[in-house]
Amino acid sequence: MHNIVKLDSVLLPYSSCTLGCFERIRALGGGLLLDSGSGYPDHIDVICAAPISVAQMNANDTDPDSFYRHLRQLLGQHRATAGGHPVAPGWFGVWSYHLGQLLESVTCQQSTLPKAWMGFYPAIILIDHQRCQTHMVSLADYKDHAQRLQSAYLASLQAPADSTQPFRLTTPFEGNLPEPDYQKAFAQVQHYIERGDCYQINLAREFSAHYEGCPWQAYRVLRQQQSAPMGGYLEADDWNLISLSPERFLSVNQSNVQSKPIKGTRPRHDNPRQDLANREELLGSVKDRAENLMIVDLLRNDLGRSCSVGSVKVEKLFDIESFSNVHHLVSTVSGRLALDLDALDLLAGAFPGGSITGAPKRRAMEIIAELEPHGRDFYCGSL
Repeated sequence: MHNIVKLDSVLLPYSSCTLGCFERIRALGGGLLLDSGSGYPDHIDVICAAPISVAQMNANDTDPDSFYRHLRQLLGQHRATAGGHPVAPGWFGVWSYHLGQLLESVTCQQSTLPKAWMGFYPAIILIDHQRCQTHMVSLADYKDHAQRLQSAYLASLQAPADSTQPFRLTTPFEGNLPEPDYQKAFAQVQHYIERGDCYQINLAREFSAHYEGCPWQAYRVLRQQQSAPMGGYLEADDWNLISLSPERFLSVNQSNVQSKPIKGTRPRHDNPRQDLANREELLGSVKDRAENLMIVDLLRNDLGRSCSVGSVKVEKLFDIESFSNVHHLVSTVSGRLALDLDALDLLAGAFPGGSITGAPKRRAMEIIAELEPHGRDFYCGSL
């Protein structure tokens, strides 16, 4: 049985500097920023910190159903609508690609990171840059927590926190797959496609480097160079997550579901004529359209697992969305949740996103596990 909880909403002074506000708030510990970039539609940022409790699927856990049941139980303890806001306080976190492997019954590589991490945040700050408004939304039973968050936010307006903490790389970035091995893996992908095992594979390789200092400063620098509408930063006890993603995997508004897969990319150009040429080239590319269409078809199937029969449709096919450094070919797939299912069912049924696996999904993920030497961890997961 759900406990219906009351929400409190407080209008606070607006700040155009989300990063400066988060700089102060993250001192509360366990900071989470959902960063919508700058100049994008629905430009609303979410800030929270100091989670009351944490639920995670540990690195050695192999039963996704057990984690799902536990999370379902936790979600049932508090039920709150957003109260007119786009986001409500509650459980926020990240699911790793490794959890997706288990959900699709694909062999999962070893890792030291959790397969999923969820924190319970009873108060959040919403900064709406289109309306120039800031609201703090909180669960009514957690007034002390809300007061600490509000005080930290107001303090950030009066005296920005020190942002001079250092960050630097101590080694160059190195790939986990040397170029000859990568070319060999790529040739194997082509062989699988020619043989009919699959018709699209998203082959990736990891680049890593050692560093010293504060990862938050790395996020600030990256954010200045390349903003993204689905950016994010999360601080856990012994790891940090930086994300600058252009892609929204899933959104749910009441029972309305939407996914916006990206397949097809061209660089932006300082010269307006060349920039337009790159955009038009992407729009007319037979190859990129074919890749995009394959993933649209996969997403239609994935959404169909949790949506009412006949409700899944393609709202936009082969749309161009332009970001600070690239043009993307984006399609929009929508549906309506079945009456007996909810957002958690939808996520479990569609995860991981097809645009980062290939198609058909399970076989593509099996090939990825065979050819990529290390697991993806949070890369290609969802925040």
